[in-house]
Amino acid sequence: MRARADAGGRRRWLAACAACVGLLPAAADAEELPLWEIGLGVAGLYLPDYRGADQARGYALPFPVVFYRGERVRADRDGLRGRLFDSDRIELDLSLGGALPVRSERSDARRGMPALDPVLELGPSLVVRLARSEDRRRAVELRLPVRAAYAVDGGGLRGVGAVFAPQLRASWREAAWGWSVGASTGPMYASRAFHQYVYGVEPAYATPDRPAYRARGGYAGAHFTLTADRRRGALRLFAFVRTEALSGAVYAASPLVRRSTHVLAGFGVGAVLAESSRRVPAAD
Repeated sequence: MRARADAGGRRRWLAACAACVGLLPAAADAEELPLWEIGLGVAGLYLPDYRGADQARGYALPFPVVFYRGERVRADRDGLRGRLFDSDRIELDLSLGGALPVRSERSDARRGMPALDPVLELGPSLVVRLARSEDRRRAVELRLPVRAAYAVDGGGLRGVGAVFAPQLRASWREAAWGWSVGASTGPMYASRAFHQYVYGVEPAYATPDRPAYRARGGYAGAHFTLTADRRRGALRLFAFVRTEALSGAVYAASPLVRRSTHVLAGFGVGAVLAESSRRVPAAD
């Protein structure tokens, strides 16, 4: 039992890292910055058990601070990115996402059902720059990430479908008092397999209050997200708040869906502990 609990903790931490790394602040525009920086941070998060759950929890989780500014591979405020193609207007990146695990014994809606393993999402993202100021501190982008989703269990990775989350994003670097801010919004979509993994109820787990349910693929709701981040010496600060509306989602009839709106929030601080002596031009 202890080994299983330790493994679950490691998987929970890995999923949290995937979520937190994308929220780390970018460096302010400067002539040159270290090729890489590494350190440690801690994040406080308030999240629903899953989208549509009526229970939410607070988390205090450590995460690695990692910046890498290579020509083709980068880790920055936009997460881990592998630039497959880049022009003045269009960029093709690798996109990373994730979700924390859900222990069914702690969820009233899922009690008696198998736990939801942490999920890692990976895939390409097409970025279209719609507008950008001459100093490149203000920008409007259309982001089109398509990611395959994998549940992380003791046996490794198991495919659980795919997600598509187009979003319109506006960003302002160093908008006030050294803080950079961003706002994004857009619909969310996922495949039948992904919705079945989260919202499906097999006949073996059906109860009078939880009938069997087979999910469909398609529209999964919409979100509006605000972010803020700041670089102050060796410290990296970030905060976010996100609202999600599930009205019209194809899985809304699932007995596991008990709320149609959510508010998610988080904040964190990281400290850079080491950096390269090699300097490179600051990224756009």
